[in-house]
This record gives sequence, structure tokens and C-alpha cells, in this order.
Amino acid sequence: DKGQQFILEKNPDYYGDEPYFEKITNLFLDPDAAFAAVKNGDVDIAEVPVAYANEKVDGYHMEYFDSIDVRGISLPTQMDTGKLSEDNYTVGNNVTGDPAIREALNIGINRTQLVEGSLNGYGNISYNGVASQLPWAFESTFEDGNIEQAKQVLSDAGWNDTDGDGIVEKNGTKASFSVYYNAKATERQAIAVAVAEQAKEIGINITPVGGSWDDIDPNIYSQGVVWGFGSADPFEIEHQYDSRVACVGYDNSEGLNDTAVDSLIDSAMGQDLNSSYATWSQAAQKAVSNYPYLWIGTVDYTYFVSDSLNISNGTHL
Repeated sequence: DKGQQFILEKNPDYYGDEPYFEKITNLFLDPDAAFAAVKNGDVDIAEVPVAYANEKVDGYHMEYFDSIDVRGISLPTQMDTGKLSEDNYTVGNNVTGDPAIREALNIGINRTQLVEGSLNGYGNISYNGVASQLPWAFESTFEDGNIEQAKQVLSDAGWNDTDGDGIVEKNGTKASFSVYYNAKATERQAIAVAVAEQAKEIGINITPVGGSWDDIDPNIYSQGVVWGFGSADPFEIEHQYDSRVACVGYDNSEGLNDTAVDSLIDSAMGQDLNSSYATWSQAAQKAVSNYPYLWIGTVDYTYFVSDSLNISNGTHL
């Protein structure tokens, strides 16, 4: 049944080892429906968002697994000069276009609190958007949650609160912008709201805006967006940072324009896969130095599993 379920049944004439299960029914359920199915005892296993991971349901236990699925907020790197994308969407933002704003957010936001709160502790902090399990992973050197240092970065760049309302301004422009998120993704909403609360402590006003992708798309090049990324293919770095695909579809929505990054991407694409990992890592490191994203962390995959179902490594299927 397209869009609803698919059923796998054991083939008695299969030439190899017989599977353990006679039949497996996969249901396509949205997060709320999946959790309701668990509470009703209708399923043996269900993936649920981290927002439900600390719930207790009789007859079920929680299983969770590391992932390379990372969350981050894009920060437009260009100023708003009236430029439009090929879809006639505004490109650039006169607040996030100032690198001091992007740096202050990366320094001042406390990722540990975000993972513990917005992700219910089911995740790992990330400063650079590359999951630690990937061959092109690298260590980031800056320390986050430093509110005083973030304020100093803003002050040094001319952002000061001259009217006492708690929000800094520069040349008459308030440090204020919106962060959009997919309203169906509870963890993205939680991230947007929590980041907005923390940002106020360093004098930046962020307005979280939830909606569908139809609502989000016209704003992806001019406002912040909570994104999810995760790929075992390093070519994702090209999609995220290459200036030659900037502001085309969902590629390089922050509009990063760094020829050094582009050059490293070209070098990586000209190498064999194993040799390219180090170069892809260099490209990502160079891109991250521009603070085009406020990276938050990777999200664990969380499942309610029936106590009657054994999914341990020792299980033979």
C-alpha cells in the first residue's frame, strides 16, 4: 500500500539460509503516529524523535544509536545588496553578513546545553558539521559557551547596545534576524527556540519561525535555517560550501564565497577516494573558519523496542 505500508514474507524456496522472521510489516508513520502505535502496543519497534526518547511505555525499552546526522543553523554570509537568486529569492542578510555576528554566535552558544535540552541528551556536540565517525572528520579548536568573549567580538566589530534594550546595533541596524525550521521536526523547533534564548545573552535577537518547506524556501538565502545533514559521501562538502553552486536549490544556502575552499574541493575531486579524505577535511576546515553555520551536534537514532523482541548483536536472523 503506497505511502502506508509494505509487507515482506519469507520465501520458502529461497536457496540460502532461511530468515528468522516469517513476515515483517513496515509502516510509514509520522512521529506522533509512531509514538501512538507504541503506546497502543501495535508495533514491535518504532523509530521516534528524540523528543519522545525519555518517555516510558510499559512493555517497551529504548534503544539508541550514534549517527552521522548532524544539525546546524545556516548563517547567510553575504550582505543584502538587492541580489536575487534564480528563483527570485533575496540573497544576503545585513546582520549575519557581518562575520563578527557569526563568530559571536559560534563562541557564545553553549552546545552542551543544547544537546542536553533540545536533543534530550541523545546526541553529541559538533563544532564543524562533520560527524566524528567520518574519514574526513577533524577537531575544532574554539571553545563555546563563552558569553563574555562573544560580547567582546561584537564590541570590537562595532556592535554595541546604545539604547539599553539588550540588543546590540551597528550603524542603526539591530542585530536581529529569523531562524526558520521545519515545524514537523520537533528537535529542530527545540534547537531554534533554545538558540534564540541563548543568543539574547550576547545581545543578538533571533526570531524562531516554524513552517513547511514551502514557507522556508523563500528565506533560505537571507535568514537562518535549521538544517539536517548526514552523508557517507564527502561530496556533501561541495554541496555545502562551493561558491559555484551557491544559492542554487539547497546548495550552499549561506552563500559562502571562498576561493580557497573551492580550490581544495577541486583538488579533492581530482584524487582517488582514500587520498581525497584529507583534502576534503581541509576544505571543510577552511569553510568552517568563515562561520557559515552554527553547528549544534549529531542526533542519535532512537527506537522503542518491544521487550519481546531481541535485537542484540547475538541475535541470529
